[in-house]
Amino acid sequence: MFFKLSSSSQYEPLPTNALHPKPRYTLNKRLVVYAVLGISTYTVIILWCSYFFTKKPYSYLDNFEHINNIPLVRNERYWSSSSSAVFSSLYSDSFALAVAVLGHSIRRANVSASMILPYIETQVSSKALCIVQSVGWETHPVGLIAPPHDGEDMATPRFRDQYTKLNIWKLGEELGFDSAVYMDADTLVLRNFDELFHFPWEFGAGLDVFPTKDARGFSINFNAGVLVFRPSRSTFEDMKSKLETSNFPLAYAEQSFLNAYFGGKSVRLPFAYNANMVIKQRSRE
Repeated sequence: MFFKLSSSSQYEPLPTNALHPKPRYTLNKRLVVYAVLGISTYTVIILWCSYFFTKKPYSYLDNFEHINNIPLVRNERYWSSSSSAVFSSLYSDSFALAVAVLGHSIRRANVSASMILPYIETQVSSKALCIVQSVGWETHPVGLIAPPHDGEDMATPRFRDQYTKLNIWKLGEELGFDSAVYMDADTLVLRNFDELFHFPWEFGAGLDVFPTKDARGFSINFNAGVLVFRPSRSTFEDMKSKLETSNFPLAYAEQSFLNAYFGGKSVRLPFAYNANMVIKQRSRE
Protein backbone atom coordinates (compact mmCIF):
# COMPACT_ATOMS: atom_id res chain seq x y z
CA MET A 1 0.00 0.00 0.00
CA PHE A 2 1.21 3.38 -0.85
CA PHE A 3 0.79 6.44 1.40
CA LYS A 4 0.17 9.78 -0.22
CA LEU A 5 1.89 12.79 1.41
CA SER A 6 -0.31 15.84 1.90
CA SER A 7 0.74 19.02 0.18
CA SER A 8 0.88 22.42 1.92
CA SER A 9 -2.02 23.59 -0.18
CA GLN A 10 -4.26 21.23 1.74
CA TYR A 11 -3.77 22.93 5.18
CA GLU A 12 -6.76 24.85 6.42
CA PRO A 13 -5.99 28.59 6.12
CA LEU A 14 -6.06 30.84 9.18
CA PRO A 15 -9.06 33.12 9.52
CA THR A 16 -8.50 36.55 8.04
CA ASN A 17 -9.48 38.31 11.31
CA ALA A 18 -6.77 36.66 13.40
CA LEU A 19 -4.81 39.09 15.64
CA HIS A 20 -1.22 39.72 14.80
CA PRO A 21 1.20 39.89 17.77
CA LYS A 22 1.95 43.48 18.80
CA PRO A 23 5.47 44.70 18.30
CA ARG A 24 7.56 45.09 21.44
CA TYR A 25 8.18 48.79 20.78
CA THR A 26 4.47 49.57 21.48
CA LEU A 27 4.83 48.36 25.08
CA ASN A 28 8.00 50.42 25.53
CA LYS A 29 6.19 53.49 24.19
CA ARG A 30 3.51 53.12 26.84
CA LEU A 31 6.09 52.87 29.58
CA VAL A 32 7.73 56.09 28.38
CA VAL A 33 4.38 57.91 28.37
CA TYR A 34 3.61 56.72 31.91
CA ALA A 35 7.06 57.77 33.08
CA VAL A 36 6.69 61.26 31.58
CA LEU A 37 3.26 61.69 33.17
CA GLY A 38 4.59 60.54 36.54
CA ILE A 39 7.57 62.91 36.45
CA SER A 40 5.35 65.81 35.36
CA THR A 41 2.90 65.17 38.20
CA TYR A 42 5.74 64.92 40.73
CA THR A 43 7.25 68.20 39.45
CA VAL A 44 3.91 70.02 39.73
CA ILE A 45 3.45 68.79 43.31
CA ILE A 46 6.96 69.91 44.29
CA LEU A 47 6.47 73.36 42.75
CA TRP A 48 3.09 73.76 44.45
CA CYS A 49 4.52 72.81 47.86
CA SER A 50 7.50 75.12 47.35
CA TYR A 51 5.22 78.06 46.62
CA PHE A 52 2.91 77.59 49.60
CA PHE A 53 5.36 76.32 52.21
CA THR A 54 8.43 78.40 51.35
CA LYS A 55 6.57 81.55 50.37
CA LYS A 56 8.65 84.68 50.88
CA PRO A 57 7.81 86.74 54.00
CA TYR A 58 5.37 89.58 53.61
CA SER A 59 6.95 92.93 52.87
CA TYR A 60 5.20 96.24 53.41
CA LEU A 61 6.37 97.29 49.96
CA ASP A 62 4.33 94.42 48.47
CA ASN A 63 1.04 95.79 47.12
CA PHE A 64 2.26 99.23 48.13
CA GLU A 65 -0.50 101.77 48.70
CA HIS A 66 0.11 105.50 48.52
CA ILE A 67 -2.06 106.35 51.53
CA ASN A 68 -0.50 109.56 52.84
CA ASN A 69 0.38 112.94 51.38
CA ILE A 70 2.88 113.92 54.07
CA PRO A 71 6.05 115.53 52.65
CA LEU A 72 9.21 113.49 52.91
CA VAL A 73 11.29 116.29 54.44
CA ARG A 74 10.11 118.70 57.14
CA ASN A 75 10.66 122.44 57.03
CA GLU A 76 13.92 123.23 58.79
CA ARG A 77 13.90 125.54 61.75
CA TYR A 78 16.23 126.29 64.62
CA TRP A 79 16.18 123.43 67.11
CA SER A 80 15.79 123.98 70.83
CA SER A 81 15.21 121.55 73.67
CA SER A 82 11.95 123.29 74.57
CA SER A 83 10.40 122.21 71.25
CA SER A 84 11.49 118.55 71.51
CA ALA A 85 10.22 115.59 73.47
CA VAL A 86 10.80 111.94 74.18
CA PHE A 87 7.58 109.92 74.27
CA SER A 88 6.78 106.50 75.65
CA SER A 89 3.43 104.92 76.54
CA LEU A 90 1.75 103.19 79.46
CA TYR A 91 -1.32 101.00 78.94
CA SER A 92 -1.31 99.03 82.20
CA ASP A 93 0.36 98.94 85.62
CA SER A 94 2.51 95.98 84.58
CA PHE A 95 4.80 98.24 82.52
CA ALA A 96 5.20 101.02 85.09
CA LEU A 97 8.60 99.84 86.34
CA ALA A 98 9.90 99.36 82.81
CA VAL A 99 8.82 102.89 81.87
CA ALA A 100 10.51 104.22 85.02
CA VAL A 101 13.77 102.45 84.13
CA LEU A 102 13.57 103.87 80.61
CA GLY A 103 13.01 107.36 82.01
CA HIS A 104 15.99 107.02 84.34
CA SER A 105 18.22 105.94 81.43
CA ILE A 106 17.08 108.98 79.41
CA ARG A 107 17.95 111.34 82.27
CA ARG A 108 21.27 109.60 82.86
CA ALA A 109 22.18 110.13 79.18
CA ASN A 110 21.49 113.88 79.56
CA VAL A 111 18.97 113.96 76.72
CA SER A 112 17.88 117.59 76.25
CA ALA A 113 14.14 117.12 75.82
CA SER A 114 10.91 116.84 77.78
CA MET A 115 9.68 113.36 78.73
CA ILE A 116 6.02 112.86 77.82
CA LEU A 117 4.03 109.78 78.79
CA PRO A 118 0.51 109.25 77.40
CA TYR A 119 -1.44 106.65 79.37
CA ILE A 120 -4.88 105.04 79.27
CA GLU A 121 -6.65 106.51 82.27
CA THR A 122 -9.06 103.60 82.81
CA GLN A 123 -6.25 101.02 82.86
CA VAL A 124 -3.48 102.70 84.89
CA SER A 125 -3.58 103.22 88.66
CA SER A 126 -2.41 106.25 90.64
CA LYS A 127 0.35 104.08 92.13
CA ALA A 128 1.74 103.32 88.67
CA LEU A 129 1.60 107.02 87.78
CA CYS A 130 3.52 107.87 90.95
CA ILE A 131 6.26 105.42 89.96
CA VAL A 132 6.78 106.89 86.48
CA GLN A 133 6.47 110.49 87.62
CA SER A 134 9.26 109.95 90.14
CA VAL A 135 11.85 109.79 87.34
CA GLY A 136 10.53 112.80 85.44
CA TRP A 137 7.78 111.59 83.13
CA GLU A 138 5.00 114.12 82.46
CA THR A 139 1.85 112.01 82.34
CA HIS A 140 -1.08 112.79 80.02
CA PRO A 141 -4.29 110.73 79.81
CA VAL A 142 -5.37 109.74 76.29
CA GLY A 143 -8.26 107.77 74.88
CA LEU A 144 -7.95 104.15 73.84
CA ILE A 145 -7.75 103.69 70.07
CA ALA A 146 -9.53 100.42 69.33
CA PRO A 147 -7.89 98.03 66.85
CA PRO A 148 -9.41 97.86 63.36
CA HIS A 149 -11.61 94.93 62.35
CA ASP A 150 -12.42 94.23 66.02
CA GLY A 151 -8.85 93.08 66.67
CA GLU A 152 -9.07 89.96 64.54
CA ASP A 153 -5.89 88.03 63.61
CA MET A 154 -3.74 89.71 66.28
CA ALA A 155 -0.63 87.82 67.31
CA THR A 156 -1.42 88.31 71.02
CA PRO A 157 -4.30 89.91 72.99
CA ARG A 158 -1.96 92.48 74.58
CA PHE A 159 -1.60 94.13 71.17
CA ARG A 160 -5.18 95.41 71.41
CA ASP A 161 -3.97 98.58 73.15
CA GLN A 162 -1.09 99.26 70.78
CA TYR A 163 -2.95 101.50 68.33
CA THR A 164 -3.25 103.99 71.20
CA LYS A 165 0.39 104.82 70.42
CA LEU A 166 -0.83 106.87 67.45
CA ASN A 167 -1.98 109.52 69.95
CA ILE A 168 1.62 110.76 70.19
CA TRP A 169 1.22 112.63 66.89
CA LYS A 170 -1.79 114.58 68.17
CA LEU A 171 -0.55 115.04 71.74
CA GLY A 172 2.85 116.26 70.56
CA GLU A 173 1.37 119.12 68.55
CA GLU A 174 -1.09 120.02 71.33
CA LEU A 175 1.83 120.38 73.74
CA GLY A 176 3.80 122.50 71.27
CA PHE A 177 6.55 120.06 70.28
CA ASP A 178 8.12 120.15 66.84
CA SER A 179 10.55 117.21 67.06
CA ALA A 180 9.99 113.96 68.92
CA VAL A 181 11.39 110.51 69.56
CA TYR A 182 9.18 107.64 70.70
CA MET A 183 10.55 104.69 72.70
CA ASP A 184 8.73 101.54 73.85
CA ALA A 185 8.80 100.65 77.54
CA ASP A 186 11.14 97.71 76.90
CA THR A 187 13.92 99.91 75.46
CA LEU A 188 16.93 101.33 77.27
CA VAL A 189 19.05 104.39 76.46
CA LEU A 190 22.83 103.89 76.53
CA ARG A 191 24.00 107.28 75.26
CA ASN A 192 22.75 110.74 74.34
CA PHE A 193 20.75 110.96 71.10
CA ASP A 194 20.04 114.70 70.81
CA GLU A 195 21.08 114.56 67.14
CA LEU A 196 17.77 112.85 66.35
CA PHE A 197 15.90 116.06 67.18
CA HIS A 198 17.65 117.65 64.16
CA PHE A 199 16.22 114.87 61.98
CA PRO A 200 15.01 116.64 58.80
CA TRP A 201 12.59 113.95 57.61
CA GLU A 202 9.00 113.40 58.72
CA PHE A 203 9.46 109.85 59.97
CA GLY A 204 12.25 107.39 60.72
CA ALA A 205 12.65 103.99 62.37
CA GLY A 206 15.17 101.16 62.65
CA LEU A 207 14.98 97.95 60.64
CA ASP A 208 13.57 94.81 62.23
CA VAL A 209 15.79 91.79 62.90
CA PHE A 210 14.64 88.20 63.47
CA PRO A 211 16.29 85.05 64.92
CA THR A 212 18.64 82.96 62.78
CA LYS A 213 16.01 80.24 62.25
CA ASP A 214 13.44 82.78 61.05
CA ALA A 215 13.33 83.13 57.25
CA ARG A 216 12.74 86.89 57.55
CA GLY A 217 16.28 87.51 58.85
CA PHE A 218 17.24 91.15 58.40
CA SER A 219 13.98 92.64 57.19
CA ILE A 220 13.32 95.74 55.09
CA ASN A 221 10.38 96.44 57.40
CA PHE A 222 10.97 98.68 60.39
CA ASN A 223 10.47 98.03 64.08
CA ALA A 224 8.11 100.44 65.86
CA GLY A 225 9.93 100.30 69.20
CA VAL A 226 11.90 103.48 68.43
CA LEU A 227 10.44 106.17 66.17
CA VAL A 228 11.58 109.64 65.14
CA PHE A 229 8.61 111.73 64.02
CA ARG A 230 7.13 115.16 63.61
CA PRO A 231 4.07 115.70 65.83
CA SER A 232 1.01 116.66 63.81
CA ARG A 233 -2.69 116.49 64.58
CA SER A 234 -3.55 116.33 60.88
CA THR A 235 -1.27 113.30 60.46
CA PHE A 236 -2.99 111.66 63.44
CA GLU A 237 -6.47 112.28 61.99
CA ASP A 238 -5.38 110.95 58.60
CA MET A 239 -3.95 107.78 60.14
CA LYS A 240 -7.11 107.16 62.16
CA SER A 241 -9.29 107.56 59.09
CA LYS A 242 -7.31 104.87 57.24
CA LEU A 243 -7.04 102.20 59.91
CA GLU A 244 -10.05 100.27 58.63
CA THR A 245 -9.37 100.65 54.91
CA SER A 246 -5.60 100.15 54.59
CA ASN A 247 -4.27 96.80 53.38
CA PHE A 248 -1.82 95.47 55.99
CA PRO A 249 -1.36 92.27 58.04
CA LEU A 250 -3.16 92.64 61.36
CA ALA A 251 -0.94 90.37 63.46
CA TYR A 252 1.47 93.05 64.70
CA ALA A 253 -1.00 95.86 65.27
CA GLU A 254 0.28 99.44 65.01
CA GLN A 255 3.72 98.33 63.79
CA SER A 256 2.10 96.73 60.74
CA PHE A 257 -0.06 99.80 60.15
CA LEU A 258 2.84 102.27 60.45
CA ASN A 259 4.87 100.22 57.97
CA ALA A 260 1.96 100.35 55.55
CA TYR A 261 1.18 104.02 56.18
CA PHE A 262 4.69 105.41 55.80
CA GLY A 263 5.76 102.74 53.30
CA GLY A 264 8.47 104.11 51.02
CA LYS A 265 8.61 107.45 52.85
CA SER A 266 10.21 106.29 56.09
CA VAL A 267 13.93 106.77 56.69
CA ARG A 268 15.67 103.68 58.11
CA LEU A 269 17.72 104.50 61.20
CA PRO A 270 21.06 102.75 61.88
CA PHE A 271 20.96 99.84 64.32
CA ALA A 272 22.78 102.09 66.79
CA TYR A 273 19.39 103.67 67.54
CA ASN A 274 17.35 100.49 67.85
CA ALA A 275 19.17 97.19 68.22
CA ASN A 276 17.11 94.32 69.58
CA MET A 277 18.66 91.34 71.35
CA VAL A 278 18.54 89.17 68.22
CA ILE A 279 21.47 91.15 66.81
CA LYS A 280 23.61 89.76 69.66
CA GLN A 281 22.51 86.28 68.65
CA ARG A 282 23.58 86.90 65.06
CA SER A 283 26.82 88.72 65.86
CA ARG A 284 28.72 89.13 69.13
CA GLU A 285 30.69 92.12 67.87
